[in-house]
Amino acid sequence: MLAFVHLTVLADYGTTITGVGDFWYYLDTQNLKAELTNGSSPYTGNISIPSSFTYANKTYTVNRIHNVAFSNCSNLTSVTIPNSVKSIGKMAFAGCTSLTSITIPNSVETFGTNVFQDCTKLKTVTLSSSLKDINYEAFSGCTSLSSITIPNGVLTIGDKAFYNCTNLSSVTLPSTTQSIGEYAFAGCSKLLNVYCNADVEPNAQDNSFSPTTINNGILHVSAFAYPDYNEYPFPWCGFKNIQSSGPTHEKKTINGLTYNLSYLNRTATVISNGNEGEATYHGDITIPREAYYKTRPFLVNTIANFAFANCTGLTSITAPQNVQTIETGAFENCTNLKTADIQGVTVIEKLLFYGCTSLTSVQIAPIVTTIKNSAFEKCRSLESISLRSDLTSIGEKAFSECRSLKTIDVPSSVTSIGKWAFFYCTGLESINFRANVTEIDDYVFCQCTSLKAFTFPNTQTITRIGESAFSHCYGLTLMTLPSSVKVIDLNAFMNCKNMEEFHTTSLEEIGDGALSGCSKLKDITLPSTLKNIGYYAFEGCSALEEVEILASLKTIPYYSFCECTSLKTFELPYATKTIEEGAFSGCTSLTSIFIMNPEFERIDAYAFEGCTALNNVTCRSTKRVPKLG
Repeated sequence: MLAFVHLTVLADYGTTITGVGDFWYYLDTQNLKAELTNGSSPYTGNISIPSSFTYANKTYTVNRIHNVAFSNCSNLTSVTIPNSVKSIGKMAFAGCTSLTSITIPNSVETFGTNVFQDCTKLKTVTLSSSLKDINYEAFSGCTSLSSITIPNGVLTIGDKAFYNCTNLSSVTLPSTTQSIGEYAFAGCSKLLNVYCNADVEPNAQDNSFSPTTINNGILHVSAFAYPDYNEYPFPWCGFKNIQSSGPTHEKKTINGLTYNLSYLNRTATVISNGNEGEATYHGDITIPREAYYKTRPFLVNTIANFAFANCTGLTSITAPQNVQTIETGAFENCTNLKTADIQGVTVIEKLLFYGCTSLTSVQIAPIVTTIKNSAFEKCRSLESISLRSDLTSIGEKAFSECRSLKTIDVPSSVTSIGKWAFFYCTGLESINFRANVTEIDDYVFCQCTSLKAFTFPNTQTITRIGESAFSHCYGLTLMTLPSSVKVIDLNAFMNCKNMEEFHTTSLEEIGDGALSGCSKLKDITLPSTLKNIGYYAFEGCSALEEVEILASLKTIPYYSFCECTSLKTFELPYATKTIEEGAFSGCTSLTSIFIMNPEFERIDAYAFEGCTALNNVTCRSTKRVPKLG
């Protein structure tokens, strides 16, 4: 080591080199700064650079390490750099072949080119957080270096910065990285993990990484940046294996709307700006095609469950065609919502506009295939809606209690209509019904009190009229069932009090109360195909004067014709053996009844109770006296 001497040598650029203690310096006598440089012999062993020293009764601060200061000091094993140093010159430690580790303090703001070039035993490096650049060949040829973490703040990684670091297996690039030079990591044959934290892809060269790294390595990026690295020009998109890490979704409010942003596919879902069902959106809202975050466009394609639910201040909603999914109850109970334009969706989800009592107009796309349960239930101001030829399914209660709906066209593409679909649509006057359904399900048109006519399609696919399907349709005057209909279920036409005609040719079963309360029905013919009549089937058909039964009915059921006060005569079918309890009770105009079956067996209690005009009962039973209840 050097003895403590004062040796002055003239430098080639006109300053002096001064030896103080174990080190040599250029001295700035005016600013009392010192730049450590090389001396007459190379530095060796473990050294610690002082942050300051006293020379000629003046204290100097060591703030620089000069070019080639430690260059080719092959026996230098370690160096401690003080926090006073702000810059390190080019080739300062180049060729230090015994140096195994280096920590560059955060005070260092710059270092030159080739600064650690060919430090072949250098294994660990801790870099300053104040650095902006890793310059040309800064660590090239550091063949023992296995990993490097470049700190945030570094903007550029120069040409050949880590060239031929043959043992380097992992590199971490900071979020601040903007550019990577030519051959920066070329020749790094073991580099198989590149962690790039930059959300904006650094400008890299085609040869910045070796083919081995690109073909066999893994590029690790944030979920936010993942789509860009897949699409960005080479070399990034050339990596055969790109993996994402970190959160894949994030909640953000952008221009007044709150979104759940999906980083991996760059889509945005509009969500509630409060707790579910407690959003505070108001006024006229237009959903944008894209929401921008960190300069990136996110395609808005979904409105989440109950996103706008209970927003009583919302007056209109417009969604672009790229919004292809609007989830359950998105606009539920938006009681002041008047108009909606949602022409991108193919499915109108459950409860979508439930309770939107002010909604008058809805624009939906021709491509809508499904309207789910309660989608428009209680939209009491909705006057019309256009159902197009792609529609296949209308869910339960889909239009229930749409009291202002006046007309509806159900296209032939529809193959399913759920229960209660048009229940209590009291303003519905006409239906162009062309659906290819197999049944009119329970309560579908129940209490459509203004419905004046209903014509079945010619498809001959409908086999069943469900429970209360047309009950309380006061406006219906005529009903002609197609021959395909085999069953009319419980209360199917109950209280259609203005129905005067009912025609059927192929019925097999009439359910309980099916035509009860049809008080203007004057006559009916029950076809030969009929097998069963339910209880109370014609109860209260007070205008019914004539019933022709062509069927081989074995029983006139319980209260089936009770309160048919205009019925005067009744001829039982030949096969009938039993008249059950109350079957004709209250038929006050009934004068004659004809029992045609010689095998007739029984008349139950109250069968003719209140039949005050009955004076002729003809029974052709030949084997025995029928049992009377």
